[in-house]
Amino acid sequence: EAEQGARAYKAQATKLEAEQAHLKVAVDEAKGKMEELAAKRAIMESEIAKLEQARAAMVNDLEAAKADKRAADTKLSARDSELSRERASRSRAEDASKKLEREVKELQGLLEAAKVAHLQKG
Repeated sequence: EAEQGARAYKAQATKLEAEQAHLKVAVDEAKGKMEELAAKRAIMESEIAKLEQARAAMVNDLEAAKADKRAADTKLSARDSELSRERASRSRAEDASKKLEREVKELQGLLEAAKVAHLQKG
């Protein structure tokens, strides 16, 4: 009976050792998966950081482009104002030129009349 108890104990111990070995394999596999997941997480975090840097660069580029557009708009507006002033100045010069032409014609007419009057007197 003691021998049978020892065999049962030994069988139970063997069974427990097999279960322990099986559990150790499962724990090792779980540790491996956790390490793999940790590595994947590190890669993902690195990719997220790169994307955040790229986004920040795009935001900076966008802000720079907006500033460039504002500067260009300001420059265009100034150029439009300058062109308007030039047109107005040209228009005034043309008006003055036409007025002078009329006055010259009037003076030529008066001069011709004076010549005719002078010749008639003479």
